[in-house]
Amino acid sequence: MKKILPLIILTIALIPTPGRAAINSYTLIEPLPCIDTVTDISRCKDGVQKEIDLNTYILYVYKFSIALAVFLAIIMIIWGGFLYITSEVPFIKSDGRAKIENAVWGLVMVLVSYLILMTVDPRLVNIDTSIEPIKVEKVSLGQFANELGDDLRAMNVQVQQQIAQMNSDLKKLQDKRAELEKKIADGDTSPETKTE
Repeated sequence: MKKILPLIILTIALIPTPGRAAINSYTLIEPLPCIDTVTDISRCKDGVQKEIDLNTYILYVYKFSIALAVFLAIIMIIWGGFLYITSEVPFIKSDGRAKIENAVWGLVMVLVSYLILMTVDPRLVNIDTSIEPIKVEKVSLGQFANELGDDLRAMNVQVQQQIAQMNSDLKKLQDKRAELEKKIADGDTSPETKTE
């Protein structure tokens, strides 16, 4: 639970909202180094980036975290190898071997997850948090009233046609009922009369 809470807070903080969508770029307190695949070259000056938008920042953190995972896996492989080589004690040797295996499995999982996401849909690794602004067309009150009146007239015609169809169906059913009642009153007991 202690590990999930910061993840939930980070997720909520990164959810784009209409208030955040209005901000185009952020001025960073500490400049970030430029990465060719992430940053906009026009924003890079002297190899560092001082302004960044949210979309680019999230992509930057994503690519940086993959690089950090690779770096830490290599460090753990080196540390496990050092333990394995320098120790004669069996449980320390097995601990070093376990560190190497775990680091290799972690490295494989990070790289395979990236490869799977890239294979399924490249947009999954190209994070986009931008929200298109809502465009509202201005309509004059007179134009709105005219369009509303046209729509109401069209609906009225449809309703009148439906009412006429229902009245016609009702008239047919009343005629059929009167015919059946007359047959019953005349004493006609044919199977057609009973089934209906």
